[in-house]
Amino acid sequence: MKNFRKYTISVFCVFFVCVGGYYAYSTLTGNFHVITPGEAYRSAQLGTDRLGQVAEKYGIKSVINLRGEKHGEEWYENEKAVCERRQIQHFSIKLTAANRPSKDDVSKLLYFFSVAQRPVLIHCHGGADRAGFAAALWKIVVDKAPKEEAKKQLSIFYGHRPWGSEQVLDEYIDEWEPGRFKELGAVTEVNQ
Repeated sequence: MKNFRKYTISVFCVFFVCVGGYYAYSTLTGNFHVITPGEAYRSAQLGTDRLGQVAEKYGIKSVINLRGEKHGEEWYENEKAVCERRQIQHFSIKLTAANRPSKDDVSKLLYFFSVAQRPVLIHCHGGADRAGFAAALWKIVVDKAPKEEAKKQLSIFYGHRPWGSEQVLDEYIDEWEPGRFKELGAVTEVNQ
């Protein structure tokens, strides 16, 4: 019994060290990653200074905010101000990690992909679920990548949990078929 208790405590300690390490990494880096070099990047919500640094370093010309328009909230107003000062296009759509995206939301996101000047930065709050979903769609629609490659954007590496309520995003990508939204007049292919 004593050994079992030590083992259990050790497992929990390792788990919490890993989770804490990931949280620290994600916080320090903004969970910033390349989707397509020179074309598209993904991240968590970046602060004003970090957004300016990323915009400068990667030449960001468009930001797609997956958290929705949040007029009056400091993070939103600051992000809009940075984009305005740097003449960066700003697009907003409200997606949630726990609910299946609607056809209208996916159509709007694909439209943003088609009109956003490149390079584009796509972000949500943590850069894991919604950003991963959008990145997977980018890989399929813009890069014409196989679905299996695109699904790597929804990975625990980025902080995405493929179980629980967030798995609706994985299921959506699994079920994705190019052209499935033509009846809504959606953009299903994006020309560069």
